[in-house]
Amino acid sequence: MKTEEIKQLLEDFYNGETCVEQEQLLLHYFESESILEELQKEKEIFLQFYQDNSLPEHSHLETKLSELIGTLANEETAKVDVSKRQIWLWAGSVAASFLLLVSFGLLFHHNNDKEAFASQHTQYKDTFDNPEGAAIEAQKALALFSANYNKGIDQLAMAVGNIEKTNEIINKTFK
Repeated sequence: MKTEEIKQLLEDFYNGETCVEQEQLLLHYFESESILEELQKEKEIFLQFYQDNSLPEHSHLETKLSELIGTLANEETAKVDVSKRQIWLWAGSVAASFLLLVSFGLLFHHNNDKEAFASQHTQYKDTFDNPEGAAIEAQKALALFSANYNKGIDQLAMAVGNIEKTNEIINKTFK
């Protein structure tokens, strides 16, 4: 191989522009005995890259790049998820604020209507003529309320019992 070709290949090698076949040619040249004196230092530098007389394998490079791309893609989707979450949080806050304003507006409007109605009709009429009948109806309403309240408390007690059993099972499982 001519000296000018070797010098050109070395220049391309140092610029990272050589292919595997060209690097193989350089390796065979520098491993031979007939090397010009002016290329002896180049031989030492080049052979340092190939101390084990083999070309480096690039198969691990592809897996590393794939892993890096996957990691970057996951980070990007995580950022998108966070921004979506922030958008939903902001939208929920705006909706809640709007509902509060509407509720207060309706409350004040309703109170103003009650005051106007009360000023027009200052005389209230009882629903019962005799107080004993009113007391009996009030007791019935309170008994109905009490029965439904007790049912709710019983169901709540059962739910709490089930939750405690579930917590015991979970605690045993993780211990």
